[in-house]
Amino acid sequence: MKTMKMLALVLVLFGATTAANSATAFLATDDFVGISFWLISMGMLAATAFFFMEQANVGAQWRKSVNVAGLVTGIAFIHYMYMRAVWVETGDTPTVYRYIDWLITVPLQLVEFYLILSAVKKVPTGIFWENFNWFFSDVNWWLSWRSRNDKRYSWFCNRNGWMDLHFI
Repeated sequence: MKTMKMLALVLVLFGATTAANSATAFLATDDFVGISFWLISMGMLAATAFFFMEQANVGAQWRKSVNVAGLVTGIAFIHYMYMRAVWVETGDTPTVYRYIDWLITVPLQLVEFYLILSAVKKVPTGIFWENFNWFFSDVNWWLSWRSRNDKRYSWFCNRNGWMDLHFI
């Protein structure tokens, strides 16, 4: 019964996203960027369905990790569908869209990494915060990209990002 509920949820999400994009965003047969967005989107949808439907078939210690993986791929699916629509309509994919996705999914992936480690053995909570430093580094890179006209701030953000990477 749970599997049927999850399948219905995935189909509703897929149907809503497809209906929203189908009226305005058609792919050309020679649009390899748009086609790659479409293929990645379908892969993410399949992975989301797989993770949520298989969560009951894994050991109890792995269920949280499988749920988080489903969230990451589900968010990426919706994001790539949106990016595909923007690509088809404008012929451009602004960098800010990639950073928006990363600002949502990278923290979830860090939580997932901690959950995977803690499923295998006792892990000190300090390792979670050390890995969370990678997220801080991503934020610094995004701020640097956004402030590329202000050289001083851009230098500070880049330097801070490299410091994060060197001292992990």
